[in-house]
Amino acid sequence: MSDHNSAEAGRRAPQPFFANLRNMVETHNELGFNALPEELMEVPAEPGSLILSSPLPRDWSVMLPRAVALILEPGTQDHGPKSLLLQRFSEESALEYVPQYEKVLSKPKAVFKGGDKQDGQLRAIARTTADSDVDTLPGCTRLANRLALVDVHRDEDEVLPFIEEMRVFSGYMQWAPGVLEEGVAAGEFFLAPALPQDIFRPIYFDLWAEVMRRQGVTFATFSTFPADIKVYDN
Repeated sequence: MSDHNSAEAGRRAPQPFFANLRNMVETHNELGFNALPEELMEVPAEPGSLILSSPLPRDWSVMLPRAVALILEPGTQDHGPKSLLLQRFSEESALEYVPQYEKVLSKPKAVFKGGDKQDGQLRAIARTTADSDVDTLPGCTRLANRLALVDVHRDEDEVLPFIEEMRVFSGYMQWAPGVLEEGVAAGEFFLAPALPQDIFRPIYFDLWAEVMRRQGVTFATFSTFPADIKVYDN
């Protein structure tokens, strides 16, 4: 076999795998992500949980495929949860807004785009030090273990000693009542607990796949689903 033919075979080889995986995802979408082990169905839509979108969503207007968002506030009767998309960054430097936190800003030190809703506020998410108690830190709202929403208008000297790294977001996602819950039931979205490192991954890191891999065997299979399925559709 010539080198050219070998290269062509190498490019074609993944197609059957991804075709089968696509069928699996589409079939699974019919059942819903939650046709899974019971313990994976019980992650609540509360602060500190991650929302992951299906790799093949039916409706792209809510979240793009393989997107990951962090829930900041729970839903109420009037509106759904408030959340932040985690991996969309802007050209704006976070140092223009929070220069006092320069030494703890994670790279890139940009303002991240948390969503399309704008209220003129910056939201800072911080990983706290291992020996700090998030619940007692001034200006901090606990989201998860060692993960806090920080009021950047507080005196930084009260907060900085307890922060390892921080990322700043502009904008947010505001879910309509019932949309997230209906999407989870329909297999459009999946909920998982956040780990502190999830928020601060490099911008080109495949966060969606990593979170999927740590949810067990079924989700680990989904984690291999390509970002651009069209590459394998020919």
